[in-house]
Amino acid sequence: MARRRFYPTDDFSLGRYSLLIGWVALIWLLLASITLFMPMRTDEIDGIWSVNNFNYTIIVVVLTLAVALVYWNLPRPLGAKYFFKGPVRLEDDADAARLRRESIRLVSKSFKYK
Repeated sequence: MARRRFYPTDDFSLGRYSLLIGWVALIWLLLASITLFMPMRTDEIDGIWSVNNFNYTIIVVVLTLAVALVYWNLPRPLGAKYFFKGPVRLEDDADAARLRRESIRLVSKSFKYK
C-alpha cells in the first residue's frame, strides 16, 4: 500500500475528514457519470439501446481520454509528462511579477507576425 503524504494545512482544511470526503466525492462523481452516460429515454420497439436513443457522451469522453493519454505518454520531448510541472506556488509578489512578465513576453512573441 502506498504511503500517504501529509501536506501542510493552509487557511482551509478538512482536517481528519479529508480522506472520507475525498472518497465520497469520488464515488458520487462515478455514479453521476454513469447516470449521465445512460440514454435519456427507452425505445419500446428496439429495447433500451438503439441508434435512435443512444447517448454519444461516452464516445466523446473515451476519445478525449485516449487523446490525453497518448499525448501524456509520447516519447521525450513531446510527451506532456516530460515538461508539465503543475501549478506554481508563488512565494511573494516579486515572483508573481516575474512570472507575469515572462508569460506576457511568451504570448506576445508567439503572436508576432513575420
